[in-house]
Parts: sequence; C-alpha cells; structure tokens
Amino acid sequence: MIRTKAFLLSVLLAALWMCTGCQSDRTSADHSLLGEEDETVTVLFSDETQAVEEAEYYEAVVDLHRNYSDQVLPVKVVHADEDNLVSSYEVNSFPTLLIIEDNRVIKRIEGELSTEQILNELKTGLQLNRVNEDKKGLTVNNNNG
Repeated sequence: MIRTKAFLLSVLLAALWMCTGCQSDRTSADHSLLGEEDETVTVLFSDETQAVEEAEYYEAVVDLHRNYSDQVLPVKVVHADEDNLVSSYEVNSFPTLLIIEDNRVIKRIEGELSTEQILNELKTGLQLNRVNEDKKGLTVNNNNG
C-alpha cells in the first residue's frame, strides 16, 4: 500500500513538473516581446561581460534615439542568457544588433565597428536617410515655390 501511494505521488509530481515546463513565457516560437508582426524593431543582443566591446553599440543606439526618436521605436536589449532568443536568431557573438521587420531579420550588425559605422548601418537598415532626404527636398521645393 505504501509503495502504491509513493508511486502515485511520484507520477503526480512528474506530471506537474512536466506541465510547468509547458507554461514557459519564452519559447523559441514566441517572440512577441520583440514586437508586433507589423512593427520594425531593433534588438541589441548584449553580454555584460563584454561591456567594453559593446560601448560603441550603446553609443550608436543613444545617437539614433537622440536624432530619430520620432521615427524609431526604442531599442530592445536581449541578454546573452536568454538562450531561446539567442539561438533562434543565430547570434554567435556579442554585441549583435538586429533590425527585425514582420518577425524576420532584415539587417544584422555585428563585430568590431565604430559608433559612426554602426549608426550608418542602423540608418540604412531603418531607411532613415531616405526619409530625411525627402524632408529636405520638400523643404527646398516649398521655399522655391
């Protein structure tokens, strides 16, 4: 009788343990924390042990928001220990910046780059240069008109 109760208790605990594993908010299929389907988001994959290497990336992100805050969403930071997201987006080195549109990567920025290089890559990937050139062109046309 004691063995039967112990066995049933073991089975019950195993079932509970398996069910709690199914309830995880962070699965490889759920990337909702990175944005909605129709959004363009920028994600910085960061490893705090490489803070010196990441300084240029953080400076570029700050410059981006200083100059284009009305056109871009805040950059989301994913830490190296978030294994599901790191592996799902095939991040092999830190820092890595991704521009994600409609849940697919449209631009990957990684490696040792200057702040200016990173910022230029971000502006190109987010198509910010074209927007500003169009605005300048409209301003010039309005003044001549």
